[in-house]
Amino acid sequence: NASGSTYTFRYNTATRMLEVLYVPPTYTVVFKDWNGATLKTQYVKRGNPAYAPQNPSRAGYIFTGWDRDFSWIYENTTVTAQYSLNTVNVMGEFNNWEGTGMVPAGGNKYTATIELPAGTYKFKIKHADTWYGNGGTIENSTLATSAIGWEMVWDQGDCTLNAAGGTYTFNFNTETRMLEILYKGAIY
Repeated sequence: NASGSTYTFRYNTATRMLEVLYVPPTYTVVFKDWNGATLKTQYVKRGNPAYAPQNPSRAGYIFTGWDRDFSWIYENTTVTAQYSLNTVNVMGEFNNWEGTGMVPAGGNKYTATIELPAGTYKFKIKHADTWYGNGGTIENSTLATSAIGWEMVWDQGDCTLNAAGGTYTFNFNTETRMLEILYKGAIY
């Protein structure tokens, strides 16, 4: 049974033997992005793996992998990139405000604005199903000493904000995991 395979027959006059050479079939493997655009095409012999292109990117989403296994190819195969929505949330005890989805602010930055009365607030940042905090205390009156913000670390304690009251804008960079807090138009 040839099952789509190629066999070459050759008679060896020196050995007086009939040689059968098996040539496995070659299949086309196409890697596609979410929108159907072809990222890579390759030709793979039966039983061999295909090799994925560099992980693609999509604005507002996180690449999560491919929709099927391509470690052993046995037929023509299309592999499609998978993504999940790149969400960022500020979650905490903000006087009955339980949390908000941050909105994209360009690049890797997400932002949310909250009106807070004077008080002490605990919060964390949630991004891609991971909680980030820094376990530190942010004083409204002394925030100007750090113009670049605060590093948010996986599996750390809540951040504490001792707020003077007013409008607070939280800016979170998903690449650097740095948090900036703007208060009444100035970075604190």
